[in-house]
Amino acid sequence: MKRKFQVFVSSTYKDLVAERQAAVQAILRAGHIPAGMELFAASDKSQWKTIQNWIDDSDVFLLILGGRYGSIEPESGKSYIELEYDYAIQQHKPYFALYIDEGYLHRKATTDSSVNEKDNPELLSMFREKVMSSICRSFEDNNSIAASVFHSMSDFEQRPDLLGWVRGSKSAYANLEVSNEVNAESSITDICRHLSTESQVLLVDASETGEIMYFESDGRAEIKASHRSMLRTRLNQREVSRWIAALTALTKLKLIENRTQDGKYFTMTPKGYEASEFISTSMANPKERLEESW
Repeated sequence: MKRKFQVFVSSTYKDLVAERQAAVQAILRAGHIPAGMELFAASDKSQWKTIQNWIDDSDVFLLILGGRYGSIEPESGKSYIELEYDYAIQQHKPYFALYIDEGYLHRKATTDSSVNEKDNPELLSMFREKVMSSICRSFEDNNSIAASVFHSMSDFEQRPDLLGWVRGSKSAYANLEVSNEVNAESSITDICRHLSTESQVLLVDASETGEIMYFESDGRAEIKASHRSMLRTRLNQREVSRWIAALTALTKLKLIENRTQDGKYFTMTPKGYEASEFISTSMANPKERLEESW
């Protein structure tokens, strides 16, 4: 099953409305999920933290750099788009950047002078130089943006290291893999040490009633263990995919058992209870580790 990647689109706002929309449409046509700064008002620390979280949760970062530097963050003296770009690089996020062709910028400026940077031209020049020193392509119209997006997303689709997400269906479970280092016949100790943090949390929480449920409501996923939701937000598909992968691992290792044909109701096995006890008594608290990773 094809993986879907969440792509964070970073750009200045008013001067690149059409260009950003061209990128978003190309991402959607390629079968992936756009996320971008138009969802936020980056004006304070709490909003900046939200943006960082969205970059963290995205699989790919895309910068579209036009002729504007953008709003300045007071403490750093950098624009928010440069902060986003730097943060993505620091987090080793797969990325690609598009910068505006000088001829195209000149044509845009003939009808709208606001597309040119007037307040911080030197900062824009240094940022542009930084971007052009690494992975990037120029764009001269919306069609070239779409073509670059299609090309880059095709390259990312070939990378096995990118997690992405798949729809929470029975077919999705069949396509998610468990670590090759353990199987259902391995010792409880080895199994527990190779489980993801999400799998450990799910198993420990489920041990109270012995039940795990997966369902969708209004197009949104929900995963509950002992009637407690595992999701911070049902809209974050990357987070949903991690919990689905946890369900898959626990099922393949025979720690839980699927009780329905559609893969939506699970019960703990005796081996699952044994593993839950080992995690609770012999390992660091998985919930605390999960909260730290958030």
